[in-house]
Amino acid sequence: MHNNNLIKLVYLIETNSFPGLVFLSGGLNVSRRTVSRWINELKDKLDVVIEYKSASKGFYISSWGLLSKDTVISSHKVLTHEA
Repeated sequence: MHNNNLIKLVYLIETNSFPGLVFLSGGLNVSRRTVSRWINELKDKLDVVIEYKSASKGFYISSWGLLSKDTVISSHKVLTHEA
């Protein structure tokens, strides 16, 4: 289940324009601290670099590391039963 949440996190960041911690935590139904831990975990385990842009007050993916955008989007569709 944890890996599903990481996929959802990356998907939310990629498909929204500079989402902030409040938006991400609400979309995942977890605390802001949990979102921060998951962002660090993605970097440590998969080399996915998620950075914060102060001017936009939100996050973006600056490096996909061991993941690919297509894999995340197709995995999210499977998890949410989208066509």
